[in-house]
This record gives sequence, C-alpha cells and structure tokens, in this order.
Amino acid sequence: MIARGLCKRIGAVLVAVFFVLGTATAASAAEAEEMEGAMESAIERAEAYLDSIDVGEIKAQFESMGEFFQALIGGAPAVVMAVLAFLLLFMVLRKVLGR
Repeated sequence: MIARGLCKRIGAVLVAVFFVLGTATAASAAEAEEMEGAMESAIERAEAYLDSIDVGEIKAQFESMGEFFQALIGGAPAVVMAVLAFLLLFMVLRKVLGR
C-alpha cells in the first residue's frame, strides 16, 4: 500500500524533472540558464524527497506480505483438498438421491 503511494510520488517527481528537461531544450539560449537552475532545483528537491523515504518501513511491509503469501500457499493444498472432498461428497449424494 505504501509502496504504491511511493511509486506514485517517485513517478510524479520524475515527471516534473522530465518536464523541466523538456522545456529547457525548447527554450531559447537566453532562458537556458534560468531553466537549468530550475532543473537543478527540481533535482535537489527530488533527491531530498528520496533521502526522506524510510526504507526500513518499506522493507518491513514487504516482509509481512511475504509471510502472508507463504501462509496462503502453505494452506492452499488443504483448501484444495477440502474443495475436492466437498465436490466428491456432492456428486455421491446427488447419485444416491437420484437427481
């Protein structure tokens, strides 16, 4: 969940940086220095944002998701066996009752 929000934020920062890059190439030579300053400012803000991300929290979330999927996969054979047993019982009862 946080990873999705993190990806959106990083994507927004990258879009802003590429927007500044794109407008800098289209600007005239007189505006190039001003745009370069704006680009450097955007890059500095992006780097400051990336430095503020708590990697430990993201790592903990991925580890907890891994534990969830391991438990899910570990229980999957039991669930499959239960479904097959139910289907088998349903088919036998249907034959016995004559429907």
